[in-house]
Amino acid sequence: MAGKAKKSVGQSKKRAGKGTKAHIKQLRKHFDKIAKHRRMHKRKVIKLLHRIKKHPKCYKPGHGPKGKSSSSSLPKKPKHLNQKASGLWDWVHSGWNLLKKHGAKVGEHLKGMAKDAAQEALTAGKDYVKSRYEAGKQQIGDALKKKRDKVVSMAKDKVKSYADKLDKHVNSATKKVTSYLQ
Repeated sequence: MAGKAKKSVGQSKKRAGKGTKAHIKQLRKHFDKIAKHRRMHKRKVIKLLHRIKKHPKCYKPGHGPKGKSSSSSLPKKPKHLNQKASGLWDWVHSGWNLLKKHGAKVGEHLKGMAKDAAQEALTAGKDYVKSRYEAGKQQIGDALKKKRDKVVSMAKDKVKSYADKLDKHVNSATKKVTSYLQ
């Protein structure tokens, strides 16, 4: 499982964030599968405890089971159980405690994995945004340089055209003055 998770995390670096969705889906499937198994085992433990509670041979002589219905919740240990039934009850109940502890451990483990996946997604997102920012900054810089060069060249052309006109007028005036003075 960890090998697959590593592979999908590696993909997230290649394709900004697409691999992390797959990684999170994989975590979700894993979590759902574990939760389904826990529910199934909890139901079985509760069913066993109710069977012990309802069976007449599990009680001391002169006592018996009380009540007819069994609920889907965890029952309390009944009074007047015989020694074997009491030991069996404690053993099955320890399975319930084991399920609770295992669920908490799995929850913590998955929480850590989800936190790692979220951190990687955040890093990939930041990298993507930073690269897009740099690319945009470069494009804007190029566009501004192009605009500046265009404005400067237009100004040079305008100055050159005025200078040419001025030279033309000065040359014609110089010719007229020279021809008049000779």
